[in-house]
Amino acid sequence: MKILFIFSLLSFYLYAEFFSTIERRRPQFLREYGYFAAPVPYSIPGIGEGVALFGMANNINQSQTDLLFHVIDGDVGGYGFGVGDLYLVEEHFKLDIFQNNLNKASIQSYSSRGMSSNENDYLNIQIKESQFLALRATASFYEKALEFYFMNYINKFSFDSLTDQDGVLILGADNGLSYDVRSYIFGFMLDYTDDRVDPRHGIRFDASADYAPTDEAGSADFFVSSYNTTLYIPMGLRSTWAFNYFRSDAHVIHKGTTDYATVASDMGLNCSLIPDLTQRNRCESVINNAIAANTHGTATSLGGRGRLRSYPEGRFKGAHTEFYGTEFRWNFTGERKPFDIWFMKDIRTALQTAFFYERGSVADSLSDLGSNEHESYGMGIRMITASGLVYRLDIANGNEGIESTMFINYPWEIF
Repeated sequence: MKILFIFSLLSFYLYAEFFSTIERRRPQFLREYGYFAAPVPYSIPGIGEGVALFGMANNINQSQTDLLFHVIDGDVGGYGFGVGDLYLVEEHFKLDIFQNNLNKASIQSYSSRGMSSNENDYLNIQIKESQFLALRATASFYEKALEFYFMNYINKFSFDSLTDQDGVLILGADNGLSYDVRSYIFGFMLDYTDDRVDPRHGIRFDASADYAPTDEAGSADFFVSSYNTTLYIPMGLRSTWAFNYFRSDAHVIHKGTTDYATVASDMGLNCSLIPDLTQRNRCESVINNAIAANTHGTATSLGGRGRLRSYPEGRFKGAHTEFYGTEFRWNFTGERKPFDIWFMKDIRTALQTAFFYERGSVADSLSDLGSNEHESYGMGIRMITASGLVYRLDIANGNEGIESTMFINYPWEIF
C-alpha cells in the first residue's frame, strides 16, 4: 500500500509536468479585509481544553499585513501576539513575527519513545514561565509557486512539576535548569497547484533542514531534515482528493548528556522520593526519554492537530518519522458570500466537509521505522475565507479513542 501511495504521487507529478498546465484560479496575494474577535473554546489533544479570547485582522487597509492576539485560560494560561505577511518587498519578501508567553502549560510524557507505549502510561510535565518567539523570513517568486524561507524559534521554559492523568501532584521539580531551546530552519517550497490557500488541483513539495544546537541542559547537537509532498486530484468542479506523504529524520552531530544522575539533576527530578512504585517508574521514564533525545535527536512528532489527529499532540516521538494520509474534501458550496456579524467579518468562499485516513510510524532506529504503525480516520468541517483563513473542526478516531481538534488552516503543513 505504501509503495502504491508513493508511486501515485510520482506518477501524477510526471503527468502534471509533461502533459498539463495548472493555472492559479484566483490572485495569490490576497487583499480582502477580514477580522475575527471573540472568546472561543479550544480543544487540542495532548495540550488541553479551555477558552481563549482570540482576535485577528487580515489584510489591513488593503495591504497583506495581518495582526493577531490571544489571551488563553483553562489547561493553558497566557497570552500571545503577532504580525503576519509584513511585506518589505511587495509580493516578494515578507516577515512573520510571533511571540507567546505562557504561565502554565502541560506536556504528556509517555513511558517510552516510539510507538509501543500504552495510552494510559504517562505523566504530565507541568511547564512554567514559558516564552516562545518565532521569526520567519520568506522570499516568494512566480506568484508563490517557489518560496525560500528562514525561521528562527526561541523557546525558554522551566519544569514546574509532575502530575498524574488527573492533575494530582506527584513530584515538584527542585532547582531544575531553565531550558533555552533554539532552532534555525532553512527550507523551500514548490507549489504547482491552482491555489495556495485552498488547493484543489496539482502537487506541492516542501523541504526543510532544522538545526538545533546544544543548550546549557546538555541536549544533543543535531539537525532534522523533513520533506512533505501533497497531491491534489480534482473531483468534479469544486472538490478535491488529497494525498500526503511526510518524512522527517534527525541527524546527530554530537550526543548530549546521557548520564542518568546528571540529567535527573538538570531537570530537578528526584524520582526516589515518590513512594508509589508505578508513579516512580513513570518519573524515571521522563528522565530516560530525555536521555534518548540526547542520544538520537528528535524528528517531527506525530499526533495532534496536524498528523494522526486521533492522538494527543506530540504523542509519538522518535529520531525518525514517516507518515502518509489521504483526505477527500467535498466543497458543497463555493460561492463568494460576504458576511459581517458583530465579532466576525470576511467573505466565505467555500464550505467543506472532509473525510480522512492517516497512518504513521516513529522510531529511534531507522531499521524499526514502519514496523509498528498507528492509524487515524474521521471527518471534519471547514469554512474557507477570501482573506486566507481556513476555520477547521476535525473529529478523529483511532485505537486510543476519539479526539476533536478546533484549529485554523489545513492539516499536513510542515509549518
